[in-house]
Amino acid sequence: MAENSDSLKAPKSSFKQVHEIAQKLHIEIKVDYEIHTEGFLATLHLGDDTFTGTGSNKTTAKDKASEEALEILSLKSIPTPEKKGTEKTAVTELNELCQRLKQPKLRVSYDEAVSEGGEFVCKLVIILEKEEGGDDEEEHIGKGRSKKEAKHNSASTALKRSYILQSFMDDSGAPTTGRSYECRQTQTGYALIVCFTKDRDWADQDINNIIGFMENTLKFRCIVVKDPKKDELMQVLEETATHLNDNARDYYCFTFFIMGHGNQFGIRTVDKGKKRTIGVDEILENFKNNKIPAFTGKPKAFFIQSCRGEAYQETMVQPDNDEEEDDAEKFRVPTDGDIFIAYSTTEGYRSYRHKAVGSIFIYNCASIFEKNYPSTHLEEMMIDVKAVTALDPRWRRNKDTKEIAQMPCSWSTLTKRFYLIAATL
Repeated sequence: MAENSDSLKAPKSSFKQVHEIAQKLHIEIKVDYEIHTEGFLATLHLGDDTFTGTGSNKTTAKDKASEEALEILSLKSIPTPEKKGTEKTAVTELNELCQRLKQPKLRVSYDEAVSEGGEFVCKLVIILEKEEGGDDEEEHIGKGRSKKEAKHNSASTALKRSYILQSFMDDSGAPTTGRSYECRQTQTGYALIVCFTKDRDWADQDINNIIGFMENTLKFRCIVVKDPKKDELMQVLEETATHLNDNARDYYCFTFFIMGHGNQFGIRTVDKGKKRTIGVDEILENFKNNKIPAFTGKPKAFFIQSCRGEAYQETMVQPDNDEEEDDAEKFRVPTDGDIFIAYSTTEGYRSYRHKAVGSIFIYNCASIFEKNYPSTHLEEMMIDVKAVTALDPRWRRNKDTKEIAQMPCSWSTLTKRFYLIAATL
């Protein structure tokens, strides 16, 4: 079943609204006018893009040229849910943790944040005096648009990565209490991105959105595969699983993205003359713990962007009364453990794309992850992705007088909090 690529309904627009959004996004804006049979022709320049409109006067022509531009700009500037100001900051959490640990030989200090390449960088140092003499020392780097943000991000990184802090936790021996998946300073993540482009307008924007966050921000190793046949894709999956198993020490997590047309049976491949699909179970089978035993206990996340049926999902009114070290302790983990799957839509329903952003689900994942990953784990961020995709009116559309929406969903056997951690290699 093909993904629906109908245009979203643009809100009423004006040049002033376009100008304000362009300034917010730091996009250069300019308007040129020419005499036209209808009066005036306005050419609106937004960065490298141009839009035209005609009218009996310059104002009317300018506003008409702004209509499509406003739609695109407003979509790219969609606000994502803000975290409540009452939540504890990473600096506060780290201070409270150190107080609870009551370790007099444990010291935490911050170096003054310095400006580097247009952003601030703060170094946090954790030192533990050893009983036999000497010190264990860790450094954790945080970056941000301000000194305060850089300091908080360094504390957030320490809370996720510090082996000194982890050594004092879980005295009971339970592997899950208060824990997140570990990421050593020498490790990064591995991302495999599979994109089918046939009859999928704006598909390349999905790749750009994912690469922009996973590779440019997180410094993950990213591999892109475009338009494979099923046999080719199966081979890529097997080779990737082998690589992860053979190089498990280099990676702390695996992420997989696949974008294409689909139905209730899976995602369509590009086999000529055949309508073949690859099911999610076929993909997962390569990455379960019994297939890549060296990767056991590490998180594996799968993001599936495709239709899962032909139905349109209608909206309803909510009632008013709705209230690894070699000598580390080993734990036996279920075969299906430590897997997370995010679907762009619920079973039986369609997924959507838009010319301004590509796939709505992929765009919202990248936008919300980019904003919240330093302090929020994956499953919590996915709640925001679901909320924005399903509830934001700008993603709604009309079908036969009915309002249509898209509802992402997820499935998880994660046993710890999964933070997306930028590599410091």
